[in-house]
Order: sequence, then structure tokens, then C-alpha cells
Amino acid sequence: MHLESKPLRRLASPYLLLTLASLFWAGNWWSGGRCATTSRRWRWASGAGSLRLLILLPFAAPELKRNWHVVRANWVTLTLLAPWAQRGSTP
Repeated sequence: MHLESKPLRRLASPYLLLTLASLFWAGNWWSGGRCATTSRRWRWASGAGSLRLLILLPFAAPELKRNWHVVRANWVTLTLLAPWAQRGSTP
């Protein structure tokens, strides 16, 4: 991946990415502990999956647009595999 502008290079800094990974893990651990007793597991997993989608969609959108013909050709397979992807993120 070739990053042309300086702001994008700063976002791809390994130190920043490692720090953010630790921060997200800690936040997930803390909030999961708080919500485990007050909400159902599937609701928590669905909310977390939706949040992941919203965070990752801006990064994935250009690639999806370029390869939309592949997604359309394989929509049945993707639809059948989607429940297993959601189940894999539920503890």
C-alpha cells in the first residue's frame, strides 16, 4: 500500500496501530464485563458486529466497489456463510 500524504502515513504508524489495538482490546474487555450481566449475549454480539461494520466500511468500500461484480455473482454463498461469521464472533 503506497501512502502519499503525511496524515495517512501517520495513521499507518506501527506504534499507533499497536496502541489502538491494546486500547480497543481493553475497552472491549471492560465493556463486556459490564454488559455481561445486563444484556443477552446475542444482542451484545450483534451490536459489536454492527459497530465493526461501521468502522471498517469506509476502508472496505473502495475495494467492494471495484469487485462488486464478484459479490453479486456469489451472493448466495455469502448469504449462507454470514450466520457462521456472526456465530464465530459470539463467545
